[in-house]
Amino acid sequence: MAKVQILVGTTNGKALQIAKVLGALLERLGHVARLNETPQAADLVQDLEEVLLICCSTTGDGELPRSLYPLYLALEDRSIDMRDRAFAVVALGDSRYRQFAQAGYMMENAFYLSGAKRIGEIFTLDAAHVANQPMAAAQWAQAWAQHLPEAS
Repeated sequence: MAKVQILVGTTNGKALQIAKVLGALLERLGHVARLNETPQAADLVQDLEEVLLICCSTTGDGELPRSLYPLYLALEDRSIDMRDRAFAVVALGDSRYRQFAQAGYMMENAFYLSGAKRIGEIFTLDAAHVANQPMAAAQWAQAWAQHLPEAS
């Protein structure tokens, strides 16, 4: 059983909906999932055993949702040491726009800069091509959960 903190960055509620599906599935699989709709930098170091799962939409011209800026800035300037921390990213976007899922890629890069290690590949949900995004996210999470570390 792993502990997973789901860090949500949403603008119109879709990323939150997906995060809730991910959390419910992880719990059904026997993991502990904690949804965090207003993540702060301190939340990243609250429980060092937690895997951090970022679920975010992309807004405007490739920007992060407002709620993720404090995390992004803390990670990007390396004020938080995330060495040996595991993370994953679910990035929502629409491929009809030039900056498809850019916020997810920004968060992934910020976690890398802070020393974190990604579990699995970034998962992008394309609003232009995926009709049932909650189902697609659940299928991804089922496979991703097999790579989660055991809690100590």
